[in-house]
Amino acid sequence: MHRADTCITEEANKIIEKNNIKKSLRMCGYGDWVYNVAQPATAPDRQHVIRDKPHVGSIVVPYVHGASEALRRIFSKRGVSVHFKSANTLRSALVAPKDKVPPGKCCGTVYQVSCNDCDSAYVGESARPLNTRIAEHRRPSTTTSPVGDHQKAGHSIEWKDVKILDRETDWFRRGVKESIHIRTSKSDLNKDQGRHRLSGAYNSLLRQSMSRDSRHGSTVSDQ
Repeated sequence: MHRADTCITEEANKIIEKNNIKKSLRMCGYGDWVYNVAQPATAPDRQHVIRDKPHVGSIVVPYVHGASEALRRIFSKRGVSVHFKSANTLRSALVAPKDKVPPGKCCGTVYQVSCNDCDSAYVGESARPLNTRIAEHRRPSTTTSPVGDHQKAGHSIEWKDVKILDRETDWFRRGVKESIHIRTSKSDLNKDQGRHRLSGAYNSLLRQSMSRDSRHGSTVSDQ
């Protein structure tokens, strides 16, 4: 029936074709109930549907279980359509056209420097190669450095195993990611929330995300 409704344009020809289908079904021993079941449900005409909220626009965000659904509900109340995309694709998992760049040569990173003697850590970001930024942390300077001050206090810093938390080439997005990692990790050596101060409205979403990943064992700061 669907093909009769979609492939035939003339109404008269549609009726003829549907009658032929009915006749063929009866010849095969089927009753009229088969025809009734095959009838598609009538959908409302979209042109006559009145929206409760005017459509403002649409956004595409990565899908995070639990958090993405909450974002969709919030934006839909304001007339914004939310579409999800997967962060991990089959192409990204299978295709590797270039050799992997060594961690020390990676640019556009959000990184974490940890202490060997305690749980203290420092989160930072840089557009330059990671080795260049770490060398600046280790270089004696007249300006105060949170990591340097911690080392001067007698603690041993793990310089050889600096962890890359995220990678982002865009300056603004990298600053946002730095702020997120500062707020969700044990980065007590950071003197501020990063160059992009994250609004407290994100705390609830960050807590939900962290509660699903107990491996971090960290809390969300309300700063």
